[in-house]
Amino acid sequence: MADQNIPVTANGDVIIDCDNDNNGTTQVIAFSHDNGTELMRIEESGKVGIGTTTPGSKLEIAGSSATSNQAKIFLKDTAGDAGSRTWGINNAQGDSAYGTLGFHVGTSSGGTPSNTPKMVIDKDGNVGIGVTSPTELFHVSGGAILLDNNQPIRTKDSGGTARVALKLDSSDNLRIGDTSALGNILFYPGASEKIRLQSDGKVGIGTVSPNEVLHVVGNVNCTGVYKVSGTQISSANLSNDSSINKKTSTICHFSAFTNTGGTSPGFVFARLTTDAAITVKRINVYAADAPGTSFSTTFRLSDGSNNCDVTLSDTDNYATSTFSQNYSSSSTLTLSISADTGSATDRVNVVVEYIIQ
Repeated sequence: MADQNIPVTANGDVIIDCDNDNNGTTQVIAFSHDNGTELMRIEESGKVGIGTTTPGSKLEIAGSSATSNQAKIFLKDTAGDAGSRTWGINNAQGDSAYGTLGFHVGTSSGGTPSNTPKMVIDKDGNVGIGVTSPTELFHVSGGAILLDNNQPIRTKDSGGTARVALKLDSSDNLRIGDTSALGNILFYPGASEKIRLQSDGKVGIGTVSPNEVLHVVGNVNCTGVYKVSGTQISSANLSNDSSINKKTSTICHFSAFTNTGGTSPGFVFARLTTDAAITVKRINVYAADAPGTSFSTTFRLSDGSNNCDVTLSDTDNYATSTFSQNYSSSSTLTLSISADTGSATDRVNVVVEYIIQ
């Protein structure tokens, strides 16, 4: 009993000393229940054990049950403004596996933290928010991830440099990619790449090596207007396998877009070359604005000798003419304005229907 000593110092401090004469090496201060069951101990080395008689660190808490007697750190804050708040850090309950650290939050004032954790960290280091069994390093379920103040989503490239993958810029435009990155943007809606946007601005659909601003490998079905910004299409191919054709049954279609304002007769707005002999069957003219009363504009398809003319006049927005005009292979055809009485017809679409001979 000589080693048991609970002195009171001159300033009123109480010191509990389990080995004040330094003749022991394994003495402990133990706190037991009235039936002799130890609840907590402080070892001479300074390690504290709660629920364990062999603490392996400065503080070790052990539980004997996954529910009623868990190893848990319970925090409670009594605040008069909004009631008491509770938190718990313990082995995750609910559907979580053993070895998963759970962060539990009270769902009512003064209530015990919920058995279902709000966030978990499993034995593999995976973090889950809203999910008790995360399958990835960071797994979120049941809600969105919100980034304030135009913060980006970043990822590191193969050289270890952090790059912006996705960002809402200061003008609220969605930006994909990093301004300093040199890679391409690839779209994989399935097992293989379908669309590619290269760092030089070229877009490839059905190809991984586009050599034009837009490079398509495959058929293109255009139900609207094929527009070209400028005055003409140069060296376009007019054949049934051309990328600028739309083919229905045996009838092929080619369309060109122009405005007549500020032009004069002889203005060529499309030029093309046939890859095969063709027969032009019909030319349709669609205009957003009619020429106006007593005005007219004539559109001409020609190889220099054989002409196919269609005239849009007065208040009409549509004109059509039928033909049976043959043009040989390798013919250079032009679409032009052959006559204009001074009207300004905007947004005109001229559609040529033909068959391959």
